[in-house]
Amino acid sequence: MSRIPYLTQEWLDMSTAVMEPMPPCPGATFVMQCVMTEAPGGGDVVFHRVFDDGRLLRSVLAGHEAPDVVLYSTYDDSILHLTGGLPEKVAFRSGRIRPEGDVEKLRTLTPLSRSAEYLAAVDEIARRTDFSAPSQPA
Repeated sequence: MSRIPYLTQEWLDMSTAVMEPMPPCPGATFVMQCVMTEAPGGGDVVFHRVFDDGRLLRSVLAGHEAPDVVLYSTYDDSILHLTGGLPEKVAFRSGRIRPEGDVEKLRTLTPLSRSAEYLAAVDEIARRTDFSAPSQPA
């Protein structure tokens, strides 16, 4: 299996497909935008994800005109978080992931993000990711 370069549209499509079978999380309907600062080559990588009752419907390598919540982190911290080196609770409490906007909508995903299915999916995404081939900053 070839690995997919991190934070490319192909990677976003793969991660969306891996998350597709997640159980629903009623009420978790919102648009989340992610901004990864200090990306290789300079600049930021921006993408958004659309959730409907916890189901990840789509991920797009572009900003959204009206996201409900925006998450900021450095590119390196995003890799640490995805690979398990920066646990979610630590990332948020330490400010290494900084939310803006309707944080309550983000919290509606908490039950899902703690499930065994979700954690297995995140591990699968990390296994299928090539972190050495940097994406192009926006």
